[in-house]
Amino acid sequence: MAYFYLSTFQYSDKSQSWQNQLASKNLLKNKSQKEKVYIYFAKSNIYHKEKKYAESSEYLQLANNLKLNLYPSNCRYLLNQSQLLLLENQKTAQEKKIKDFPESIFIVGMPRSGTTLTESILGMNSNAYELGEINILEESFLKKKHNLAKLYLRKANVDDQKSITINKWLYNYQYAGIISNQIPNAKIIHCFRNPLDNILSIYRANFAKGNYFSSSLVDCAKVYLDQEEIMTEYKKRFRSKIYDLHYDSLVSNPTPEIKSLISWLGWEWDDQYLSPNLNTRSIATASNVQVRSPINSKSIDGWENYKEMLRPAMEIITGKDKYKDLKY
Repeated sequence: MAYFYLSTFQYSDKSQSWQNQLASKNLLKNKSQKEKVYIYFAKSNIYHKEKKYAESSEYLQLANNLKLNLYPSNCRYLLNQSQLLLLENQKTAQEKKIKDFPESIFIVGMPRSGTTLTESILGMNSNAYELGEINILEESFLKKKHNLAKLYLRKANVDDQKSITINKWLYNYQYAGIISNQIPNAKIIHCFRNPLDNILSIYRANFAKGNYFSSSLVDCAKVYLDQEEIMTEYKKRFRSKIYDLHYDSLVSNPTPEIKSLISWLGWEWDDQYLSPNLNTRSIATASNVQVRSPINSKSIDGWENYKEMLRPAMEIITGKDKYKDLKY
């Protein structure tokens, strides 16, 4: 695990001792499957930084194949859940408005789609309370005898009625219709990016827990398309409550994109929104290192370095008319 986390940091080319140890064949002796996963991911990260993408791909696949054996994919569960909630939303009547209900912002989308960066931007607002990745909406929804909005607010544990809550439980995209219908003063920000860049980033992430589909390129593609199709349907029904935030545009032209987002939220502008890397809150996601750096577009089109490895995902993604213009 230590080797893996070292491989995610910025390090000097002169610091070779731990890399040499990692390269030793003896390191794999008497190691558990879980330990080997960390070693393979670490080796992949080093080759990636050295721009040796074929070698990086080899170890990525070794790591994810082992991990998939340890933690089977939850792809089928997610796809079924999306369809069940889509049907549930059709049955759900809109709740009456609750006076003085605080602003509730939900950041949704795929992992590694810019959601942590978006949360950091919005978190620069001193009136905003970041809930992080917390699944309290689903917990509230499952208690159907209670008022969803009031129970959600209670679980958010926000006393100040003027506070703004920011919820970054990504799979709330499945609840976008229910949020729009039943949470007063709710706003949804849908983060998305180039599908192949997104899938590659997920496949490289080695999430500490959850996101078990991430170790299968095929399942990554299926879940990506699911959230795209589900959000497209909810946008038809609740267009005014859902904001599209394209990661590539955000990191390539941050000033106009961030100003547009803040304007849509109805917030007063402040230049601090342009420096989310100065947000002092703790971050416990795979995006921790990136979000501490100034906004940059380094990862755009990175998928092109991994074309051969990504072909199983490409076949699924480009089977959809929307993505047929992707070149490979």
